[in-house]
Amino acid sequence: AWQLLWRGCPIQAVERANAAVTRARALGHPETNSFACCWAAVVFLARGNVQSAAELLQESRSLTEEFDLLTARRLASGISGLALVKQRDTSRGLSLLREMRQWIRDSGMRIFEPLCLTWLCEGLLANGNSDETLALAQEGLDFARETGASYCEAEFLRVTGEARLMRAKRSQLDTGPDVIGAWSAYLDALRISLNQGAGGLGLKTAESVI
Repeated sequence: AWQLLWRGCPIQAVERANAAVTRARALGHPETNSFACCWAAVVFLARGNVQSAAELLQESRSLTEEFDLLTARRLASGISGLALVKQRDTSRGLSLLREMRQWIRDSGMRIFEPLCLTWLCEGLLANGNSDETLALAQEGLDFARETGASYCEAEFLRVTGEARLMRAKRSQLDTGPDVIGAWSAYLDALRISLNQGAGGLGLKTAESVI
């Protein structure tokens, strides 16, 4: 479902996410069901369907509580943070996302850190925190380039562009390093998404530019 979403096939992505949840429920395996609900919720949040995402996250949390599924509980909590950001409750959302990032680091599951960082950046932008967004986006870019985990590289460049433009507007500047840096970041994001075949990320960047 994620691959379809990032490649620019949102309808098929939602269909695949729904099919995964249906299959997981039929298996009768609580942990599989909980994880499927979590990742399907991410797809729905990307499509702006916060209500469906919230219902899936509630199902996941109920399973984690009933069967004491610690890892799935942490995941559901972090994605719930993203949902709160989408609902403009950025303070609580950022708190949960920061907790998720720390859990990822403590557990050694750092392959998921870039994704969590993109969600944190989204929340920080919604909260008007351009400087911290830029710092975290750079961390994400450094991580991608050091490890080869480049699946979020285009998104880090996109949020870099947004944060730099935010900072320029706050300073009431139409030109200067931030404006130039923003357009450079947008162009790099478009180039990378094109090279990766990630049409969905490219469209997201184009929406930021517009």
